[in-house]
Amino acid sequence: MERTRPAFTERPALVLRKEELNRGDHVSKPFSKSRTLNSLTFTFSESVDTNDHQVRPVIDGDDLLQTLESEFIGLDPPEFFSQDELKTGGNIILGRCTCGELGCDSFSATVRLGSEAVTWILRTDKRLKFRFAEYFQAVQDAESNFSWETVERTAERFVSEIDFSRLREHGFNFQWASARIAENTISIATMAGDGQHLFNVSWDGSQPSEARDSVEAWAKNFEPL
Repeated sequence: MERTRPAFTERPALVLRKEELNRGDHVSKPFSKSRTLNSLTFTFSESVDTNDHQVRPVIDGDDLLQTLESEFIGLDPPEFFSQDELKTGGNIILGRCTCGELGCDSFSATVRLGSEAVTWILRTDKRLKFRFAEYFQAVQDAESNFSWETVERTAERFVSEIDFSRLREHGFNFQWASARIAENTISIATMAGDGQHLFNVSWDGSQPSEARDSVEAWAKNFEPL
């Protein structure tokens, strides 16, 4: 006797109820805590070989530069956070060669800003993705963290905030200030038409505010030789 095959019953397609459509259950949700995103923090330390300091990105609790095959040191903090591309998108430098020079085999990344996340595309093509608000908070917190500074570094920051307009009137543009070249001396580097000029201003070596006041008085009365 011929066996009768059971009739094929088609499974119904997924149908969204009207109330589900209204509340948007079918729409893709923003990134939530259950999504796998990276976390970002920064550490600061002295860089003895380069006579400055370094800031190092920490991804999910791991020092990013230590996970690379080659050895890199972090950028000096003021230099690192002066990269506008950290916040606007573009190419940034995350690590420098152990010689300390930025142009010598630096480790770079491209920053891409999305509506909900920020992505770092590393030179190795690895991608790191951070929740938008958390990323900008991490950068802001690190940029405003001066706990790593020595007395000399604080003096340099104070001096860098001085109004050097009188120097500019004479064609000298401020570049940087250093209290680490000579003892009890703030060195002011400027750039003019004929090249770089270095000026030295004395300070007590212990009070950053005294360094600022000394350089400010010098700058207000500046006269080129």
